[in-house]
Amino acid sequence: MAPKVFISHAAADAESVRKFVEMLRLGVDVPRERIFCTSLQGMGIPAGKNFVSFIRDELRECKFVISILTPSYYESQFCMSELGATWILDGIEFFPILVPPLNYGHLKAVLTGVQSGSIIDKDFLSQLHDRLRVALQLGSSDTSNWEVNRDTFINGFPKLVIKGFSNVPFSEVEKSEKKYETAQTALQAKSEEIDQLKEQITELEKCKDAQEVQDVKQKYDTEQEKLDALVDKFKEERLPRIVIEALYYEQRGQVWRPKRGFDYNHIWEPAEDAEANGFLEIDENEISSNSSHPPITRAKQAVLDIENFILHTSREFDANFEKEYDYALTLDNRQFWRDFLGL
Repeated sequence: MAPKVFISHAAADAESVRKFVEMLRLGVDVPRERIFCTSLQGMGIPAGKNFVSFIRDELRECKFVISILTPSYYESQFCMSELGATWILDGIEFFPILVPPLNYGHLKAVLTGVQSGSIIDKDFLSQLHDRLRVALQLGSSDTSNWEVNRDTFINGFPKLVIKGFSNVPFSEVEKSEKKYETAQTALQAKSEEIDQLKEQITELEKCKDAQEVQDVKQKYDTEQEKLDALVDKFKEERLPRIVIEALYYEQRGQVWRPKRGFDYNHIWEPAEDAEANGFLEIDENEISSNSSHPPITRAKQAVLDIENFILHTSREFDANFEKEYDYALTLDNRQFWRDFLGL
């Protein structure tokens, strides 16, 4: 069995953990099926399984445990149990990560004196990258891709919400500093919005034709307009549905092996046609995309662009999307592929 990584975290920190896991998937190239994370769909506990026993079994099988240390983590009995189990089990590589406002002074119990680092420290996250690839036997990686995804995560981290201690309040000075930082962030956002609008008006005034106006408008698109444009880029390839199905499985890190027989002709007949036209590769019962085929290359780049866009969306956009479509904005969701990509 391929080694897995266990993400130990508090349920209250699910949003920040989701972004962290996306960084691991895109930057470290950790396959989706090799990550156990209870708060993320498809990476947690299957329906009907006992919560406690399933987590215990996963801990025993995982070779690498990452603990996301936040105030909520210390207040969670389950997190403390996971921490204790990790400490006594043999053969597990342990990597604790501190999340502001926590610092080294907040390390407690078995963590006292344990080497740790901040979740927004570039060098510390790069240590995680190197150790995780070795522990999970992932081989060599694209350093530039890792650095881009790492820096994007760090730059976007201030907008993630981490709850403070409920039973150990911070000092009045710390509270004041937090309020000041929040106000400064809001003021900076408004200032940037005003500057952007002024710049857009200036550029529009210089335009000579309709195309120039359109180019400027696209430059200042909203998040929804940017998502629509990326989706249109994927749809421009006009891929057969069977090809989109193969891309969906690959994006999830899964091997697609449909059964053979009369009841599955609706899969194999169009798959064989797509293979003949250069879109797919069929190896016995395994179907995959032909990455050397130009439309597939462009389509995969479009999917990657959409995934990177989703990684950087605002919480407000994510919330509005979930309210409208009744599911989270993620490429792992099959419904997203049906609604937007033609699956």
